[in-house]
Amino acid sequence: MTELGDKLPIGSYQSLGITGCACLVIPELNVVAARMYNQTKPNPAGYDYLADIKTFGNMVYHYARHL
Repeated sequence: MTELGDKLPIGSYQSLGITGCACLVIPELNVVAARMYNQTKPNPAGYDYLADIKTFGNMVYHYARHL
């Protein structure tokens, strides 16, 4: 299992922080994207962090490749 979105090209990687922040690197596009969440309380009931972080990566890739 991976936290990377299924649309990201091979070689992409990300670093996740304890407060919900993420730094995604897509070398193929020379792109670095940061997401700041800065959460201090537990996730709400039903929140799927893994699905959310995968969606973030897929969205970054989708829009960055059209720049």
